[in-house]
Amino acid sequence: MTLVSISDILAKCNADVKTMCTAGPITGRKVDAMLRSRKRKSGPLTKSEQMARVRGADTGPEMALRRALWQAGLRYRVRPDIPGRPDLAFVGCRIAVFVDGCFWHGCEGHYKAPATNATFWSEKIARNRMRDREVEAALAKLGWTVLRYWEHEVEHDLASVIDRIRSEIVRLREDGARTRYKTSAIGREPNDQGES
Repeated sequence: MTLVSISDILAKCNADVKTMCTAGPITGRKVDAMLRSRKRKSGPLTKSEQMARVRGADTGPEMALRRALWQAGLRYRVRPDIPGRPDLAFVGCRIAVFVDGCFWHGCEGHYKAPATNATFWSEKIARNRMRDREVEAALAKLGWTVLRYWEHEVEHDLASVIDRIRSEIVRLREDGARTRYKTSAIGREPNDQGES
């Protein structure tokens, strides 16, 4: 078998030709991907390319919140298997935390409707908001407390967000919520039973 470099393949191939290389046969899909990557322009991205790069999870604000909570000694689960798949949850206290993107959830102060395809986007944002309400109702029915924060709140006032989450955890624990976490992790003194 002759070894063929990818650049040789790209020079000779088009989407409907199959060629052999060291990794085995190159299917039409692989050739298409190679040709697309070769043709990628260096200018600005199209709307479709921009939207394809939008992340649904592990966004910058979400990661910043998770890091800050961890540094504050608050332990959580990431996207637990409960309705709505919250960004993070304090399972012992039954607190679900969502970090909503200003664009995707229609923040009153920061949402700017796109000029193109305005009807689609207004319906899309309305559906997202309706789904948010449905998820909150489903979680409340299961006994969960839902905390929602806008991405701009997390980006610009992270300390306040952490304090609000911490105070909700303390409130629920004082109300007798089931807990597996140490109380000292949220700034309270150890209890009489020797918990540290």
